[in-house]
Amino acid sequence: MREQPARPPTLLQLPPLLRHRMYLHIGLARRDECPYTYYLDDRRESRRVVSAFDPPPPRNFAGLLRSCRDLYAEATALLYSTNQFVIHAYQASLAPLHALSPTAIASLTSLKIILNECSCHYSVDSYEYPPRCCCEDVEHEPYPNISIRAQCTQHHGSVHRRPLLDSNSPSIDSSSSKLAAESLLASWYDAAAHLSPHVRPGRLALSLVCDINPQHEYAVEAGQLAIDPLALFPPLGDCHVRQTMGPCTPADGREHCPESLP
Repeated sequence: MREQPARPPTLLQLPPLLRHRMYLHIGLARRDECPYTYYLDDRRESRRVVSAFDPPPPRNFAGLLRSCRDLYAEATALLYSTNQFVIHAYQASLAPLHALSPTAIASLTSLKIILNECSCHYSVDSYEYPPRCCCEDVEHEPYPNISIRAQCTQHHGSVHRRPLLDSNSPSIDSSSSKLAAESLLASWYDAAAHLSPHVRPGRLALSLVCDINPQHEYAVEAGQLAIDPLALFPPLGDCHVRQTMGPCTPADGREHCPESLP
């Protein structure tokens, strides 16, 4: 008995437009083209401040991504090109970035890498200028009688850290804080080396947050190590870097202030 030739999955026999509508239905992208925000390290910050909409759980489309190579390529391209992705380094690990396939990386259009943050970097109201961060101690609608700072403490406090190279804690001396910073920055360099060969020129908007203690003698060197991996990437569609909670002042010791890129 002759073996029947392998047939493509039924989904691939559907018109591309119909497949696209199915992808939207299971949540790979929004119908109104507004991006979802996915946290690659599974951190779930408050969507009331960070994003107006929760993305669907990945289990909704995990089976589709495993079904066949052609469907994986098509669905992955839609998922990673239309949504925003954020990762918080945890214990100096950026392992989720290493798990991204070349197809996923090539499709990325928005990636924020948070190595260390002392405060948020989300605008309360995008229509105001200068924008107010949700960590600022201001009263703001639409949540009357609750300060933005209180909301931030409630919803984002778990991701805030002391500045890199901060030795405020009696249990951490200057040399230990430097070793911890070097480990984190080495992890970031390795992640950049994994991502950069597959990034399409002019496509990716990359944001990097790495708050550093500007008064530490190693601050300038650490700041340079934080931005050095960016040189591995092809030309980016956009790039934002934050290395301090705010502008350095003379009181901070300006000679120790790392440069921050716009």
